[in-house]
Amino acid sequence: MIPDYYHQTASLEVSTDSTDVNGNTIFESPVSIACRSKQKLQNVISPDGNIVTTGWVITTSAIVKAGDRINGRPVVGVSDYVSAGGIVVGKKVLA
Repeated sequence: MIPDYYHQTASLEVSTDSTDVNGNTIFESPVSIACRSKQKLQNVISPDGNIVTTGWVITTSAIVKAGDRINGRPVVGVSDYVSAGGIVVGKKVLA
């Protein structure tokens, strides 16, 4: 059921937690992931404590963490996506 829900794709760039000589984060090559995305403005507190307005909510079964990029946008929040039956079926990503 849930894989049928992910009828869209997004480009995921995973952060390597390393930086280049200019101090910019280095990302792995982009990969395509199955997801469902919707545009939704939402204020969240980023890992560094700032309030950030995100423009997209993306649900996916892929492994995503704050600091990665989806479709070129920084991921600022990730939480469990829970089905109506209370089972964790994926991740809710704010970007």
